[in-house]
Amino acid sequence: RNGKQAAVLRGAEHARGEILIVTDANNALSRNSIREIAAMFADPTVGVVTGRKAIPTDGGRGLDVLEGSYWKYESKLKDWETATGSTPSAIGELSAFRREAFIDPGQAMITEDFVQAMLAAGAGWRVVYAPDAVSTELASATTNDEAKRRRRITNGRLQAFAHVLPQVAARDKRLAWQVVSHKGLRLLVPLATASLALGAALLMWNSRFRALAAIGAVVTTAAAIGGWLGEKRGRRVLPLYAVFYAHKVQIATVMGVLDFFRGQRSNLWERVERAPVREPDAAPAERV
Repeated sequence: RNGKQAAVLRGAEHARGEILIVTDANNALSRNSIREIAAMFADPTVGVVTGRKAIPTDGGRGLDVLEGSYWKYESKLKDWETATGSTPSAIGELSAFRREAFIDPGQAMITEDFVQAMLAAGAGWRVVYAPDAVSTELASATTNDEAKRRRRITNGRLQAFAHVLPQVAARDKRLAWQVVSHKGLRLLVPLATASLALGAALLMWNSRFRALAAIGAVVTTAAAIGGWLGEKRGRRVLPLYAVFYAHKVQIATVMGVLDFFRGQRSNLWERVERAPVREPDAAPAERV
């Protein structure tokens, strides 16, 4: 058990095709996904193509709805970024490389999909988004499971920045800014939240804003607690659960940053539980 990166490198060594397609074992691909991805390589400047990740939300489960909304937001960003040249975001669930653009990172990476895409960009290739190549994956079973995943991704993102950002910046400063703005600035959200809380605490000393600050603090705390209790009891109220989810993700982000600076860099994936599999009326994807 050496991690996904070792397995992918081993597969690439034995593969004979011009295009290398990388996927995971727990997702389903749309029927036309391979055709849609292959078509993007008709442009000789394209070295990497990434597909679209979708979370089924037909069951109405709170975590599915929130994760599904997040990935819709990510998809729109990739659309806009591709229109400017390259997107700095590739999903390990469904990405493809032109063989010449498939570069060994040279060391074990936690987020090898992002690192290899940026190494290709640093070598002069475009990284583009294929919205009609869809990978469907169930969200985590609980917020705790999702927090473990986010913590690991945050750690890997910082590791990737240290490894590839200087090379990307030397080649394409605009793409380097996209990397930082897309994947780096969101790491500052916990700091922004803490600053907001501190500002509210300081306003408590001002009689004009005391009531407003107190109400805001009480409402936010009560909503987070309500979301937490709802998850424990299996009765999630989406607005309350969204507040709890946001707090949980931000704590996971902080823990991931601490893991990076403590030197905890294991690239072995610790499996998290996924939501129970549902049988939809008409499945948009099939396992391939």
